[in-house]
Amino acid sequence: MKKILSLILLLGLSFATMAQWTEFPAVDRKKPSSYLWGAISTVVVTHEHTCVMMAKEGSSISTETYLEYINPSNGSMETIKLVKADPIYGEASMKLRSMGAINFNLYFPPLPEGVDVFDMIEPKGIRFFGVHIFPVKYETPKEEEKVQRLATTEDDLKTIINSSNFAFSGFYESIENDGYKLAVLQTTDTIYVVYVGHDKGDVGSWKYGEVKSILRSTAIPNVYKAIWYMRNKTKESVLITFDAISMTVSFDSDYSEEYVKMGGSNTAINDISIHSEQWTGTGYAIGDGYIVTNNHVAGEAKTIKIKCVKGDTNTGYTAEVVAADKVNDIAILKITDSLFTGFGTIPYAVQQRMADVGEDVFVLGYPLTQALGNEIKLTNGIISSRTGYQGNISTYQISAPVQPGNSGGPMLDNKGNVIGIVVAGVPGAENVGYAIKTSYLKILIESAGLNIKLPTNNTISLLSLTEKVKRVKDYVFYIECSK
Repeated sequence: MKKILSLILLLGLSFATMAQWTEFPAVDRKKPSSYLWGAISTVVVTHEHTCVMMAKEGSSISTETYLEYINPSNGSMETIKLVKADPIYGEASMKLRSMGAINFNLYFPPLPEGVDVFDMIEPKGIRFFGVHIFPVKYETPKEEEKVQRLATTEDDLKTIINSSNFAFSGFYESIENDGYKLAVLQTTDTIYVVYVGHDKGDVGSWKYGEVKSILRSTAIPNVYKAIWYMRNKTKESVLITFDAISMTVSFDSDYSEEYVKMGGSNTAINDISIHSEQWTGTGYAIGDGYIVTNNHVAGEAKTIKIKCVKGDTNTGYTAEVVAADKVNDIAILKITDSLFTGFGTIPYAVQQRMADVGEDVFVLGYPLTQALGNEIKLTNGIISSRTGYQGNISTYQISAPVQPGNSGGPMLDNKGNVIGIVVAGVPGAENVGYAIKTSYLKILIESAGLNIKLPTNNTISLLSLTEKVKRVKDYVFYIECSK
């Protein structure tokens, strides 16, 4: 995910924040302290969080770390505990000029208005006394900035979501343990994120169905610029990205919030439509002229072009969907182009056996082609689970990283047998992907009455991985679709 956002920023999609920054804040050195070596570089206070950027020798920060301060409203000593600690890299990390230290962003709840000094204490380690920050000014939203309310009940919201054409409409919940709930939906041509609730009751003045954000499309599929209304309804600019089952909201200062798509209407992992006018995916040969991919890749396409046949990246052959399984997200395509002369002998076997947890697998596909180019990409890993997202028995969970564009590609075992169809990855979660079991491909072929005999002769089982990839890649295709 961070790699994608870095590429976006290089393309010029910048955003600002209404936050108070204090670089290299003054620290009271007269008070006694006892800590492993550490240094604070920057303190950022917003209405959503207090972020302390620091360096520390060692690889972790204690979860017991807290900030202690005097509440200006009543003079009492109060504390706020650490929410999360993220390692940081790049230019922000270079500011610290630390030697051999791990650099962290430490996130705490927002400090109250008027607090301009705090102590940061890790009970068995770092202690910083008298960290001075500039007072934070909380702005009252102007009348014209008051948010819109789209629904007042869950039934009203579900009605809008069910009629929404946006690919990622549905209900979302924070992956942190804070119970924050949102919904994503589309009315006419506008895409909204709305507030649904919180496990601890309403947050501030927020009411059910009020708009948290309005999305604007960018040149990169599934990535949106947006205005995000904060806790007190002041505004920040953010980037919002979607994948099959999650939404990421990225603020400035390398801070992001992750939300997972929950059950309910229009939210299944394999019930994904395409919002863009053009999109791409991956597929692979299962018979002469026949290709398998995901239904969410080709199912809604008006035109389909198949590229990289026999390694030819320039020629695109016209194809059409001849069978589809929307529930298990499988589509079978047939090349109908008069210029097509055949695939040749397919070097791998497509097996319907059940793979075991721990088996080595590798994945081929064409992910993120706008940023990474149209050369085929290889990732490898293991079978992590014989069931997929929310216990779905039709898929495997795999550790081979997969990204947008990998959808529909082959998952092969260490002998070069195809045992799965890649379907999704999880942004924000490293090395988590899913692949549909090929037994469901066999069922689709039979139920559709297609005369396809899946390849059973594996001629690459004794080759090295490098040689396997060389032989297989000419039968793994780049698919261009449009409405």
